[in-house]
Amino acid sequence: MDSLAILALAIILCLSYFTITKTLRRSQSDNQPRYPPEPTSRWPVIGHLPVLAGPELPHRALAALADKYGAVFSLRLGINRVLVVSSSEIAKELFTTNDTAVISRPAVTASKLFSYNFAMFGLGPYGDYWREMRKITMIELLSSRRMELLRRFRESEVRKSINHLFKVIGDNPEIDLKKWIELFHYMGMFVVGDALPFLGWMDIGGHQKEMKRAFRELDGYLQEWLIEHKKNRAEKTEHDFMDVLLSVLDGESLHGYDSDTIIKATSLGKSGDRRGHREVSLPAINRQRDDEDVPAGTSVGGAGVR
Repeated sequence: MDSLAILALAIILCLSYFTITKTLRRSQSDNQPRYPPEPTSRWPVIGHLPVLAGPELPHRALAALADKYGAVFSLRLGINRVLVVSSSEIAKELFTTNDTAVISRPAVTASKLFSYNFAMFGLGPYGDYWREMRKITMIELLSSRRMELLRRFRESEVRKSINHLFKVIGDNPEIDLKKWIELFHYMGMFVVGDALPFLGWMDIGGHQKEMKRAFRELDGYLQEWLIEHKKNRAEKTEHDFMDVLLSVLDGESLHGYDSDTIIKATSLGKSGDRRGHREVSLPAINRQRDDEDVPAGTSVGGAGVR
């Protein structure tokens, strides 16, 4: 009798275990988000990276996948899940009705480094800092009145940039554009650590080392530019992009970022890679400006072509 009781108890416990386990799995499955279809050609660890690294151009490879899996599908780039949208109607809805879902940018190595750890709000995650900096930028820096005040500065910058480009072409017809758009070159560079973070410390290809070197050079120019603006701030009658930021922030920190970092990051995001060629520095550009067109020490508030 005791043996039968023990056997019955064991059967009951086993049935209870399997019932509870099945219920929990079903509950977890129901709570998990439903992802778009994913190609079956996923490799372990590296995901669908071979699909984009194959002989076919990436946009053609994605178009072929869209024909097979539909206008919306997902890929795995290393450990990162990527949503691919090939329909203009869906993309429009995504960036209007559901814009807050996609407004954040990927936290890749280049973005984190060149944005001063996402102090450049356009490359940072959506949140309180993003909203506050966007408000400051739209009201204080990109308003119609401010853009009109800085119009002649932008025109002068474009003119001088074109003149400098013609001079460089005259000296050397073969121009390495990577030196002119080095920042954008790094921003579009594939870094193994972005797809496979556990390999980031190895710096395969040496890309992170090159990025850090370029960032130190760029930060040096921006820091010198900022010091020059602080020094001449009281004497200037016309205020540029950086002067406005100095006045608005007034030395105050914002969501963990000090004012100097915010100013340098926002100025970089506003004007692009102002270094241009490695031999041209920001202070040198300021000193080269024509006093009749642009007052000394005045920077351009609009996006230049450098």
